[in-house]
Amino acid sequence: MVIDYKHRLLKRIDFLKSLIVPFFQSYHTITKEQYNSNVRLRREIEKWVEDAINCVIDITTVRLK
Repeated sequence: MVIDYKHRLLKRIDFLKSLIVPFFQSYHTITKEQYNSNVRLRREIEKWVEDAINCVIDITTVRLK
């Protein structure tokens, strides 16, 4: 049982890492004006934030015993 929890936790952490690195490589230079004026860019960033938050919520629900 503990191995299953550990596997689930590590899987979610790996997913979060896979989100973070490409995000910062792609969007670290975006300005507030670009974010506000480009609907497509704003949706991409908001989707990334949603995925990252959902992943963190999933991580908090994994119980290690």
